[in-house]
Amino acid sequence: METHEYALLIDGDRRAAATMTVENPATGATVGDVASGDAVDARAAVAAADAAATAWERTGPGERETTLREIADRIEAESDALARLLAAEAGKPLPTAAGEVAETVAQFRFYAGAADKVRGDTMPTAPNRLNYTRRRPYGVTAHVVPWNYPLLLGTRGFASALATGNTLAIKPPSLAPLS
Repeated sequence: METHEYALLIDGDRRAAATMTVENPATGATVGDVASGDAVDARAAVAAADAAATAWERTGPGERETTLREIADRIEAESDALARLLAAEAGKPLPTAAGEVAETVAQFRFYAGAADKVRGDTMPTAPNRLNYTRRRPYGVTAHVVPWNYPLLLGTRGFASALATGNTLAIKPPSLAPLS
């Protein structure tokens, strides 16, 4: 299997940083090298997510749905390569990794369909009066991804946050950061 090298991705830009080697826990073979960010990088990631938050919050539910479906389509198009990479870095059987990738696609599609279902409520409180709630995004959401099912468990947080108008700052797992 070829090895992979990954820089940090902050605000759409790749950034060099100190790296760490990722090994297949089942074989000990090197899978790749990944950037290991520090506190400065974390602050930059949160600042970039914060800068994007207002625009993403104002994006309509239909456009968020389209974006999430496009993400699902891209993951599905790369599903074989992602499954092989996930199997190598996590040391799991290829069918298990392929199932995780397929469920990741399904999660993005599920939350795409939920993007226009998050609404406020209107409640009568007294004659001729109404009380209403308005659902608003939090803004930047932080995600610390577990190593054992990084795509699937990460996606549950990512897709739901994006569907509801939030932005993301993600810390991938140290043991399985490549996928």
